[in-house]
Amino acid sequence: MSLSVSRARVKEKCYVTDTSSDLIIDNLISEMVPAIEYSLDPSALSSVEPGLVALLNLGATELVCAEFLAQRYREPGAGDSVTIGSISSEPKLDDATALASQANLRLAPYLRQTNVSSGPRESEE
Repeated sequence: MSLSVSRARVKEKCYVTDTSSDLIIDNLISEMVPAIEYSLDPSALSSVEPGLVALLNLGATELVCAEFLAQRYREPGAGDSVTIGSISSEPKLDDATALASQANLRLAPYLRQTNVSSGPRESEE
């Protein structure tokens, strides 16, 4: 099985209603989904259990959303606060951070086990 992340779902979760971000979202999906799939255990990806499939797709969607929101926050002016009278609005980067943390927790049990060493081995004398 390959993961399914749709532009429509990313836009819905990120409260995007226009089409100005469609290309950015599509590029993030194309870039991130194969990397997310690679990081997951092959047995989890080959599962046909509907609940697990939904969980993996949700986790992948949340990671794409988190990256999209983080990119939007880095745009010029995005970090500015706005005050009109007694009402103020401040951007929240922690929304992206919280969403990424939630996705990571969701996917953690299904990550591929790797045997990566901490660096090159020293030769024995």
